[in-house]
Amino acid sequence: MNLWVEVLLLFGILVVNRLTFIYVFNRRLHLSFSKNPTLTFLYFIFMGFAVAALFWSYTKELLFPHSILSVFVCLVVLTVVNPWIYDRLQALNKEPDHLAKANPDQQFLLIEDKYLLSKTGDVLFQQLVAGILILLMSKAGVPFDTLVPVFAGVFFLSHIHMFLSTRVIWALYFSLFAALGGFVLPFLLLNVEGGIYYAIAIHMLWYVGSGAFFGFLENDAGLRRGK
Repeated sequence: MNLWVEVLLLFGILVVNRLTFIYVFNRRLHLSFSKNPTLTFLYFIFMGFAVAALFWSYTKELLFPHSILSVFVCLVVLTVVNPWIYDRLQALNKEPDHLAKANPDQQFLLIEDKYLLSKTGDVLFQQLVAGILILLMSKAGVPFDTLVPVFAGVFFLSHIHMFLSTRVIWALYFSLFAALGGFVLPFLLLNVEGGIYYAIAIHMLWYVGSGAFFGFLENDAGLRRGK
């Protein structure tokens, strides 16, 4: 298959997957990360398997590192570190309740373990697609210095739909951090053994850290109702 056909196919799958989840599963069927964590997780895992089957040779290269260190780090972050952070936020009463109520579409603000399960499926899908895209272009001879700005732009564009579906401030927040991720992910995947697992861990930590950041910001600013 021609390189650019494969690239466009993968990018199309990424965009269609996101729009389908938002406008069909979320808005029509009322499925969400926090209300239906198992179904949401299985949806993204199914989509991930579909992509893996279409691009199996690249998937194998991404997911089967020679060292298990990266896999171990990823599993510890997903199953120990992230739940512990949520537990501490709840124990310290640092959830961003006011922001969560004012922005119900931003479910990372809820600080619920259910979100960790469903969002992990989403992140696994996103990183798989992004990783295959990077490998495709790298093997086609695209130099690293070109890959980095290209993927910063690709990741930004993949979040452009948010300007139509949520508040501008949130669309900017996610889009700008996605663009920054475009500078990090090519390095991890092409230069670090098992980099896809570190990327998954960092991606999920970013969502958890964002919830913690807004939780402390809300409390420190006295935004909780009644303060």
